[in-house]
Amino acid sequence: MIAILIESAHPLSDYTDIFRIGQMFVAAIFVASLCRDRPALRAGIYGFLLAGVLVSILLVLTTYGTLQQATATTFGEASKVRREALEDVGETLVGLAVTPARGAAVALAFGLMAKSALRRNLFLGITLLCLIGAFLPMSRGGMVIAIASCATVIFAYGVRHVRVLLITAVLAVAALIWVPEAVFARFTLTPETPAGKTEIRTRIYKAALENLPQYALAGVGAGNFWGPWGMQSDYYKTHRGEGHRRGAVLGAHNVFIQFAIFWGLAALLGLIVVVYLSYRCLPRGGGKDVLVLCLYGIAVSLVLQMMVSHVLTAKEFSLGLGLLVGGHRWIWPQGLIPSARRGQGRRHPAFEHA
Repeated sequence: MIAILIESAHPLSDYTDIFRIGQMFVAAIFVASLCRDRPALRAGIYGFLLAGVLVSILLVLTTYGTLQQATATTFGEASKVRREALEDVGETLVGLAVTPARGAAVALAFGLMAKSALRRNLFLGITLLCLIGAFLPMSRGGMVIAIASCATVIFAYGVRHVRVLLITAVLAVAALIWVPEAVFARFTLTPETPAGKTEIRTRIYKAALENLPQYALAGVGAGNFWGPWGMQSDYYKTHRGEGHRRGAVLGAHNVFIQFAIFWGLAALLGLIVVVYLSYRCLPRGGGKDVLVLCLYGIAVSLVLQMMVSHVLTAKEFSLGLGLLVGGHRWIWPQGLIPSARRGQGRRHPAFEHA
């Protein structure tokens, strides 16, 4: 509602993102209504795992050979290698690096909590596959999300056990061995490229700070941002193509900054409230329940995705929110998993059913 009111006050009003955000909340309610018990919630989590596996397999089959043979020691060389490797796949798959990253966190949670050696080895193998898949698009954001999400699962489970430390070490070493060396050259970045041009992410973050007085109070409007305002700002980038120069307005590469630019601090605060309430849906004592452990990894990956992407209507936000709310509403309404309710007498029938 805040976004609608503010967007209406700006020129060239565009309600496309607002309408799609509304659809995402409706979809989240639908997903939450389906997750009424543990098998249903587990099925939803398996969906994230399956998506991560499929994308990882696709990336391995289409890009691994090219990256393995490539040599890159600088950021510019690595970017060129990435364009060549993803030429037949499509640039849209670069944004899908977070899908294998999320799958790795879920698989790791199931692997750590597995009761049999067969299941443990199976899920840890899937974890390694998804980790490799998260690195192959050479997206720095995807790599960081993969590492941070898996680290969250490990610390929530507990790092005091020698077995956990051993598993972590084996996965880390195996990933370093199997991930092509050219991938890591993407981290050899300085704010200024050798040609004297500012790297794109540095440029847009700098533009967000410099233009803060213009959008802090009430934003500039979504339609105006992609139109005249954006074309006159540092978010406008020109490039050569087909013999002439073309241009396009770039996004803020951060959902929170994009919200503020579109609709100001009021909308940004509303978004922060949604994120905080989603966090409150996570029960305590997650290391004792595999489903909660999975939700920890999914939640961290979604928040970090918001930090490196300006896509406001990514479907994984809607699915993740639905899983969090469904688990809180139907399975852990008191915010505690059953095994964490020590010293509180007999379990509530709802917990027994769950």
